[in-house]
Amino acid sequence: MHNIVFFDSSCGVCCSFIQWIIKNDKNFQFKFSSLYGNYASYTLPNFYQDYLSLNSVILIKNQQCFIKFEAIIEILVGLYPTLNQLKKVLTFKFIILVGNFFYDLFARSRLRKFLMKKQCMIMKDLKYEERFIA
Repeated sequence: MHNIVFFDSSCGVCCSFIQWIIKNDKNFQFKFSSLYGNYASYTLPNFYQDYLSLNSVILIKNQQCFIKFEAIIEILVGLYPTLNQLKKVLTFKFIILVGNFFYDLFARSRLRKFLMKKQCMIMKDLKYEERFIA
């Protein structure tokens, strides 16, 4: 079973993050889907009804939903298992609240400060076609 990363496919920062994951995902454990695609529209409501309002990266892993800071932590631990010990510290409730606060600040400012695209170019690259779910 693959882990599915849902992301804003019109956000330059998000697309760069997805490219970084692909580059570092040596075990091909992650697949990707746009928050605005068909797959997201019938998958995500099972986990989080108002998923489009989150303005966030969302990870579905082992039938669990991770959003914002927790999703980033889970992705990093998936790519670098040696960070698993750090995950124990970073998943304390207070740390998650602080992490989500800064995640939200960045998410709001990325729309104004960073390039917005019509669609993530890597999604159109045939070399990575099998990594994306429409």
